[in-house]
Amino acid sequence: MGADGHTASLFPDDPVLDAALNPNRPPAYLAVAPAASVWRRLTLNLSAIVQSGHIYVAIEGATKRRVLEQALAGAPELPIRAVLMAAPHSRLYWCPEPNPEPLSMHAAKTSGTDQPH
Repeated sequence: MGADGHTASLFPDDPVLDAALNPNRPPAYLAVAPAASVWRRLTLNLSAIVQSGHIYVAIEGATKRRVLEQALAGAPELPIRAVLMAAPHSRLYWCPEPNPEPLSMHAAKTSGTDQPH
């Protein structure tokens, strides 16, 4: 999740956001062109995201924590809210501060858990 509440390349200011977050549309991928980026992106619509077997949302730092709290409190303009409300099986992971050392792939594969460290 980004500091603007975007998730899965679904940005608050994208012209296709309403269609992408419509739960009555069939699962699909779509091209998006967020104003915050010079690159077009491919993403999934809400129906496809909800049908995913696993949904993990990583949140890092105090700023994103505040955005998440706004979304959970009812800020309808934040795409992360739509995903979390439509997908109760999603899992949230919050890291208080950025971790400067990346986790090695070997450690991730051998840790034996999907819980945050």
